[in-house]
Amino acid sequence: MGFVAPILGRASHPLGVVALFVDPADYLYPLLRRWPTSSPSGETKLVRRDGNEVVFLNELGSRRVPP
Repeated sequence: MGFVAPILGRASHPLGVVALFVDPADYLYPLLRRWPTSSPSGETKLVRRDGNEVVFLNELGSRRVPP
């Protein structure tokens, strides 16, 4: 995943950008598997829109693949 944030100077003139790249498998996906609480039926889904389709970015609890 990538995040880009502008660095603005006076009068909102752009000075540069800060770009961060993160592997969501390191922290984000494990966090989503155990948050908000441990539950046999509750889960958090991270999705994005791709045209007319929905893309699931994290594993679904009902379709979790063993490591």
